Amino acid sequence: KNASGSFSNLGSASSISSIDTNKTITISNSIFESFGQFSETNTMSFTAIITDTSGNATTGTTSSSTLLIDETVPTVTTFTMSDTELKSGDTSTVNIIFSESVINFASGDITSPNGAISSLSSSDGGTTWTATYTPDSSVTDTTNVLTIGTSYTDNAGNAPSSTYTTLNFTIDTTSPSSFTVGSVTSTGGTVKSGYYNSTNTGIRVTVPIANDSTLNGGSVQIQSKKSSGTFTNLGSASTISNINTNKNISIDSSTFEGLSGEFGEDETMSFRAIITDTAGNTTTGSESSTTLHIDQTAPIVSTFTMSDT
Repeated sequence: KNASGSFSNLGSASSISSIDTNKTITISNSIFESFGQFSETNTMSFTAIITDTSGNATTGTTSSSTLLIDETVPTVTTFTMSDTELKSGDTSTVNIIFSESVINFASGDITSPNGAISSLSSSDGGTTWTATYTPDSSVTDTTNVLTIGTSYTDNAGNAPSSTYTTLNFTIDTTSPSSFTVGSVTSTGGTVKSGYYNSTNTGIRVTVPIANDSTLNGGSVQIQSKKSSGTFTNLGSASTISNINTNKNISIDSSTFEGLSGEFGEDETMSFRAIITDTAGNTTTGSESSTTLHIDQTAPIVSTFTMSDT
């Protein structure tokens, strides 16, 4: 019977063929499930009536074992990622909510292309789960989904009937290729190789851009420093609009001469660049072999004499 019902016969009586022993009686699922009081979420109790050959009957005490009816398979109601555009150094928090508590759910139940699942845990006994997805390095792939398999069950032993996937996410963990900054020249006024003088109105830095489609729309940030200094951003980053070519970046005199703590008379300035692709991956290039020595002091005549006046 169920909790609110009355005991009723469950199938036909079973003959006793042995005494002074335990008798195990098997009832098919079709008989049990067709029982009038059988219903999802009901708790079923059991007793038995033993009748001897003379027809005398005794009803036994109700078994301490009950069965909770749960034939509802678990489903996934939420399966999301906190970051769906992954670049180098990124991880994504995976959020999973089931329709009910599940058991035997592990990292291996989640198929994770181009990466790995770690730190899978539940904070509420198996209904809500979180994990961390870490993409592999040197991967560029615009089509990826996580998939939950069907090897777990709910507490009643029901297994899911289907797999579940996240929405698509992209991975670009391939950094721009290594490069060396090209020539650096002063511009405007009197241009003298290797020098920046008082007549110059700016500088031009040449940076090679590789034949990499992920760079189109990315950026180049020029940096400069004095001999004993620290590389510092020189102006704002410049957008990459063409690839497989050299990009010439012009920097005006106010920006160059305003490089606080680095630019100064008689200093020798070095230059490098940081290339960032459209996913946000960066590569810092090697310094240019060209330096600029700062000399903005005009020459003066310190002595102007004649030996015989």
